[in-house]
Amino acid sequence: MASGQWESAPRKSCWRRSDTCGRDGGARSVLHPAPRAGFTMVELLIVMVPGAIMVTIAMPRLDLRRFRIDAAVRDANLMLLGAQRLDEGILLQARGGSR
Repeated sequence: MASGQWESAPRKSCWRRSDTCGRDGGARSVLHPAPRAGFTMVELLIVMVPGAIMVTIAMPRLDLRRFRIDAAVRDANLMLLGAQRLDEGILLQARGGSR
């Protein structure tokens, strides 16, 4: 096996091989853990717990009725705007003009 290469193994290993020089000047092979991608469970909890606390504090202060009323007003405005554009198109066609 060549220096610095992986040994063939039946399953994937999380260790990588690196060649270093020992104190006596001779080369020796040392195994180091390979860096892993992703987050640990502790890191996820550190982010999620304060977020959950903020959500529980903010939820009672939200007035959902106001958001529903605002959405209904926007829907009504869009319907009126569509009717107005449709009416303008019908009037233009009746006059023989184009937009």
